[in-house]
Amino acid sequence: MDEGVCMTICAICGDRATGKHFGAISCHSCKDRRTDCRACRYNRCIKAGMKAEAVQMERDSIGKRQRVSSSSGATSNSKTSQESMEFTPSPESLIGIIDDDWESPKALIDALLRSEEKMKSLKEVVITKTGKLWTAMNVKGGDKANLDDIYHSIHTQLILVIEWAKTIQSFVQLPTDDQVNFCSQIRLAPR
Repeated sequence: MDEGVCMTICAICGDRATGKHFGAISCHSCKDRRTDCRACRYNRCIKAGMKAEAVQMERDSIGKRQRVSSSSGATSNSKTSQESMEFTPSPESLIGIIDDDWESPKALIDALLRSEEKMKSLKEVVITKTGKLWTAMNVKGGDKANLDDIYHSIHTQLILVIEWAKTIQSFVQLPTDDQVNFCSQIRLAPR
């Protein structure tokens, strides 16, 4: 294969690369969004050739944030907040659960049910971790959600929807632009 062609493909997602970021050929999206799911993104980046020693921990703004409770005026322990939010879902175990071998409607339904079970466990982990953090931050309770809380909730739900879509082999096989276009059409409906 021509080396010039290899240089234009993102080693992480397969999209058009914009250069070498953190030691690997990648696109801006993979460079900028590498922290969405820290464990998964980090592992993909390392597999693609990014150097672990190039990670600059002091640039990690999450570890530096402290939230001030409006009722007590005390700052929460940022390490505790960060530990509460860390979870390591395994999208690699989810990708391709639903394949294109749908010889019957029953096979399709069974595949969707398997996918739903995987996502249910991932969702429980996300909601449990988020709930623990919420409880720790709102000791008195009764506080109203602010914009950051709403943003975090929507972001979490979108990540779960995208992880579910990645369990469908046909979705994974789409070009990255089509996957992004599809996901941009997602609307969250009230329950």
